[in-house]
Amino acid sequence: MLYSSDRTGSAQVYVERFSDPRTFAGATTDRLSDAATGLFEPTAAPGRYTAAVLFRADGYHLGIADCCAASGGSAAHVADYRDTVSRTASAPAVVDNGAVSRYSPWRTLLPRYWLPTVDPGLDNGYRIGAMTSGFDVVGRHSFSANLSVPTNDRGGLVGGLSYEYSGFGLPIIQLDASQDWQTLGGIGGRDPKQTFIARTISPHLER
Repeated sequence: MLYSSDRTGSAQVYVERFSDPRTFAGATTDRLSDAATGLFEPTAAPGRYTAAVLFRADGYHLGIADCCAASGGSAAHVADYRDTVSRTASAPAVVDNGAVSRYSPWRTLLPRYWLPTVDPGLDNGYRIGAMTSGFDVVGRHSFSANLSVPTNDRGGLVGGLSYEYSGFGLPIIQLDASQDWQTLGGIGGRDPKQTFIARTISPHLER
């Protein structure tokens, strides 16, 4: 089996032989090349030849060589690739005999940030507020909330709250509540600008 590997820092061609190809037993590994710039994509060619791509300063070059002659002469026997993988001993099991208490999400569920918000409001005004969110460490509870107030006397508080509970796996339970203000209509004057004389504004609640 031919392949290219950069285990030494540059890509070289290796050949893997097995005493029993059916079970991959008795593996021996030989390095067939020692190109400073690297040798890539070895492919068995008809007969006893192997084709590979060599990288040089002026680009890539395709060449062929006698695979068996190379492996019998200039090939270097190297350790099996499986022997080059570093092995680390497994950490011993740790037994904790400390007190066990029920899981409480509150310490990690509390919000850790808030972001200021500025949105357009009624009658060319603005709504200034903030938003935040939070979730517990195991992802059982999560929420997001926002609240804003108008910069003029058109309307009132605008906000929303969304809560999601995933403790059952499936289904996931979600609760939402929000409040907004909208214009229902108004009375305009007969002047060219049609100045509003009266306007009806109503809260819009959703659950």
